[in-house]
Amino acid sequence: MANLFDTANAPEGEPTEIIAGDLLQFKVTNLVTDYDPTLYTLTYTARISGQQDEIQFSATGNASSYLVSVTGTVTGSWSPGEYNWQQEIIR
Repeated sequence: MANLFDTANAPEGEPTEIIAGDLLQFKVTNLVTDYDPTLYTLTYTARISGQQDEIQFSATGNASSYLVSVTGTVTGSWSPGEYNWQQEIIR
């Protein structure tokens, strides 16, 4: 069985569900060809519809992917609900 806490085993793509208090970890590889992770930053912003509060987190880049890793302590502070995500590449 693969160690899911090992960043090498992080699943590909954004999750469809996040459980508050759990480690959020995934990688994004489909942007690497156009946006070199050593030159760009991948950032996510999420907001519950009709609310002003935002959640923001960024990915770290390496030669082959962007890796998002958010601790369970941080996700545990997020309000439950359906969020709209926005992905942004910053140079």
